Amino acid sequence: MKRLTLCTARLELIAMDYALARAQIEDRMKFFEMLGVRASAAWPPPLLDMEAMAYTRDRLARFPEEIGWQAWAWIDPIELGGAKELVGFGGFTGQPDEDGAVELGYSVLPAREGQGYASEAVNALIAWARHDRRVRTIVAHTMEDGLASQKLLQRQGFSLAPERPYPEVLRWERAA
Repeated sequence: MKRLTLCTARLELIAMDYALARAQIEDRMKFFEMLGVRASAAWPPPLLDMEAMAYTRDRLARFPEEIGWQAWAWIDPIELGGAKELVGFGGFTGQPDEDGAVELGYSVLPAREGQGYASEAVNALIAWARHDRRVRTIVAHTMEDGLASQKLLQRQGFSLAPERPYPEVLRWERAA
């Protein structure tokens, strides 16, 4: 089965479909096999909890047209020891809303942090979203102490928004 894929200089981003989203929850080894990556006890990365995985699975079960508007698995395609490796995960929470806004989120495995993977993947995801004429604004959220993520968003053209969803969470926005 051909999957929606984005390629960057160092990553393959694979859009989650229902089968992948379900396997990630129900049969992790099958999930790794479906992606063609080495099994990793470190998976999933921080911020990708069961609630987030279930949200993606359930949305894709109900709305298969949201492939690409949900999560993407980030893969380092350079085979080390004979296998590719997952490095992170991120994407959107759904299609553009009535105001043309999409929300972006992401997380990188701790062993791969600080190596530019998130910047590369976020850049690719923004470029992909901008091809949809409905998208006018891209939104992201960070924790107040998430300085690396805040710097990444600033480099990608995001500005701090005045409203906060929670006291310890910052909202970021950029025009598409």
